[in-house]
Amino acid sequence: MSDDPILAAMGRLETGQTALRSDVTGLRADVTDLRTEVTGLRTEVTGLRDGQTALRTDMVDLRADVTDLRDGQTRLTADLTSLRTDLTALRDGQTTFRVDLMGRIERLENHITDIRDDIGVNIGRADRAHEAADNTRNEVRLMSQELSVMWRQIKRLESDVREIKGEAA
Repeated sequence: MSDDPILAAMGRLETGQTALRSDVTGLRADVTDLRTEVTGLRTEVTGLRDGQTALRTDMVDLRADVTDLRDGQTRLTADLTSLRTDLTALRDGQTTFRVDLMGRIERLENHITDIRDDIGVNIGRADRAHEAADNTRNEVRLMSQELSVMWRQIKRLESDVREIKGEAA
């Protein structure tokens, strides 16, 4: 049997078929691995698509946020311009107030100077009146002294006249 070429060919065929089965089993295992890998890749692609969708959503949100920021910056710029205008108006008002205040202070200083002048004049008048009163007192005192001397003279003369007339005192 070992010399039979058909049997030998069949033995070889069986061996080849066993090797082929083994190779097919290996290939089936490889195909199963490939299918698992393809399934994993599909899962990853799905995840990437979901991530890309999320990124697109985030990008849209980011664009909206940037638009909001630009709008806010525009409003802030408008508010800043308004504040600058108000500050300029306030400075102008302050300058006007300062000019008005200085004018009023000057008028008050002039009024105070006039009051001082009036006080000076009145003090001068009071000093003169006081001096006149002092002079009048002095004159009255001097006149009183003169009258006193004159009274003594009159009394002495009266006494002399009585003596001359012979009257007794």
